[in-house]
Amino acid sequence: MKKLKCGFKYVKNSFLLMGEESKKVFFSVALIIIIFSLNIDLASAGGKPTFDEAWKSLMKEYRVIIASISGIGALTSVLVFIFHFVKLGSMPSHPIQRREVLNNMLISAVTTALLGGITLVMTIFYYTVLNPTS
Repeated sequence: MKKLKCGFKYVKNSFLLMGEESKKVFFSVALIIIIFSLNIDLASAGGKPTFDEAWKSLMKEYRVIIASISGIGALTSVLVFIFHFVKLGSMPSHPIQRREVLNNMLISAVTTALLGGITLVMTIFYYTVLNPTS
């Protein structure tokens, strides 16, 4: 029996050999595990809650989930940008490959900006519409 080799190099190679469908399933399972591992306290009210109370408890619950997904996505997008930046530095002077890497860098930069903006929009929405101070 062969000895099992561990290390980032072998994990990366096995991930690159996975098919597209396997990668989708892997990321879906990882996302489900992340969502269910969040410690979310469900709000429960005695009696019948009013519409405002129900809306505020719903937004408190989903605010954590949206912020978590946004944060993980922004961090992943920054790491992808760094990966493409390093790839650009190691590229030969082939113009088509360099243009492709620059396009990928632009896409990951825009994605990072949009995911970072979700947090700002959620905070403004939360404090203006729901008014948690009153």
